[in-house]
Amino acid sequence: MKLFYNRILCLIFLLLTIGVGVNASVDVTYVGTIADNLFAPTAVYVDAEQIAILEPFSKRITVFTVDGQLQQTINIDGNALGLIRYDNTEFLFCDRKNRTIVEVDPILKTQRVLLDETSGLKNPVDLVLDNDQLYVLDADLKAIVHFDASLIQVATIPLVNTSGISMKTPMSFVYNRSTNSFYVIDQTNSFIWRMTHSGQFVQSFCSFGSDPNQVTRAGELSVGPTGNIFVTDRYQGRILVFNATGNYVGNVTTQEQLPLNMPTGIAIDNTGVLYVASTEGRNIQIMHVTVTDETTSALATQLAFPNDYDTLAVEQLRFVAYAEQNIAGSAITGFDFEIFTADDTTLPVRTIQNLPPKGTTEQNGNPSALTAEWTPEEQLAYKTGYAWHVRARSAVDVGSWTTMRYFQTSTLPLSFELEQNYPNPFNPETVIGFTLPITSDVELTIYNLLGQKVQTYKSTQQTAGYHEIIWDGHDKQGTSVASGIYFYRLTADDKSETKKMVLVR
Repeated sequence: MKLFYNRILCLIFLLLTIGVGVNASVDVTYVGTIADNLFAPTAVYVDAEQIAILEPFSKRITVFTVDGQLQQTINIDGNALGLIRYDNTEFLFCDRKNRTIVEVDPILKTQRVLLDETSGLKNPVDLVLDNDQLYVLDADLKAIVHFDASLIQVATIPLVNTSGISMKTPMSFVYNRSTNSFYVIDQTNSFIWRMTHSGQFVQSFCSFGSDPNQVTRAGELSVGPTGNIFVTDRYQGRILVFNATGNYVGNVTTQEQLPLNMPTGIAIDNTGVLYVASTEGRNIQIMHVTVTDETTSALATQLAFPNDYDTLAVEQLRFVAYAEQNIAGSAITGFDFEIFTADDTTLPVRTIQNLPPKGTTEQNGNPSALTAEWTPEEQLAYKTGYAWHVRARSAVDVGSWTTMRYFQTSTLPLSFELEQNYPNPFNPETVIGFTLPITSDVELTIYNLLGQKVQTYKSTQQTAGYHEIIWDGHDKQGTSVASGIYFYRLTADDKSETKKMVLVR
């Protein structure tokens, strides 16, 4: 498990457990970097399997595995902006010079024009894919152009405020499921507009300047796992954080020895791990970010399983969430779950209220995180898209609903599957779940960033179905391990899968 780190590797591991850029609301743990030979990276794409980096000046896309191993380099043509995965296999980027959307096949290493001026595009600068619907930000149209799964134009959403004024220089946008809204940044004026699908202007926040809550030169936007909005400030070398309603929460910076040098591209995975591409840097900086919004209820809840865009057999469907309980007087009594069809998130098709917590993770003798697990009594339909969310309850209060997550049911039988651990980030222990299609010998191995084995669990003749293993954050000698990113690999017969997790002490 070789990782591509820069020449100051020793310094990175010294910084591993040090919070940097910390204020009252944003806690950052610097993790390290990927690669040391990139040239002016401008965009980052991250999913559960890989990290892809756009280097437009070198005309290439560089792809790494989630544990930092170089996977491939793909040469591209065009003035590239933005980077997403399309149809689970290809990459898409905007070619601003030729006014096209380009599709790149990473297997054949070929590219073709997917959309051009005949599709109504004039100056595409960014892309968002949501539930097979493609949205393109066009700087000349000053609009978001919506295409369906067949790439037929559905609508053009003009970027116009309530005074009838169009956005001057739209350059980056994200879609936030927690508010069902687009957030678009104007690179010239440094404000962020929130817009609905139908084009209704909701609000404007952020502004130009050098104050902590202002941006001097905007780069890209990204949305965090709890709905927070992140925006890179290129000239100030920092990342600003706002909540979904536009309130300033805090900012992310790094130690002077490893500054954010013209941060431009940004991506956040569903565990809160942040990846930053700096146009004057040669690597991708990685840090774990925990955002505590003072306006957030003490009953804030996080989703654990299913993950976004999972495809699951209806026979194994269960829903897992957890809530941090660390504020006196807000004892959690239960959880509410709602499930919707993916094309109608207004009327739930399955519900349960005040489901008692399943278990508690303890820290220093006090309850820290309570988990809830629900299996609907009435089975969901086969081969159907669904969405779900959760909220927590106390005796005197009801928390806010989480961001909506989407998944697909299938007609397939049980398959080998390793789940994302929960809680994640965690302290002091976490649950690792997996599904076996047949009775198998199982080995679960935990590695640190150096690829060294930290802990191993073995079990013979585990039956088909769902199983869980709890890791308590100790190595094979029984010693507590340090904060940071770890990888866990499950092997069953001839199959294996690896995922990452974050320990924050």
